[in-house]
Amino acid sequence: MLNKPPKKKRPHNKLLVLTAASFQMGVTIYLGAYLGDYLESTYLRPGTHIKTICVVLSVFISLYMLIKQTKKLHHD
Repeated sequence: MLNKPPKKKRPHNKLLVLTAASFQMGVTIYLGAYLGDYLESTYLRPGTHIKTICVVLSVFISLYMLIKQTKKLHHD
C-alpha cells in the first residue's frame, strides 16, 4: 500500500486568533450589559447600579479570557 506522509498541522494565524478574541470580548461585554439591564428591570428598581457592576465584571472576565488565549498562543 501507499504510505502517505503525515499531514503537517498548519499553525494558527496569530492575527486571526486575536481578531476572533476581540469579537469574543465584545460579545462577552454585551451579554454582561444585557444581563445587568435584565436584572435591573426585572428584579430591582432602576438606578441600582447592577448594570454597571455586571458590565465591569464582564470586562474583567473578557480580559481574563484574552490573557489566557494570548498565553496559549505564545506557547504554541
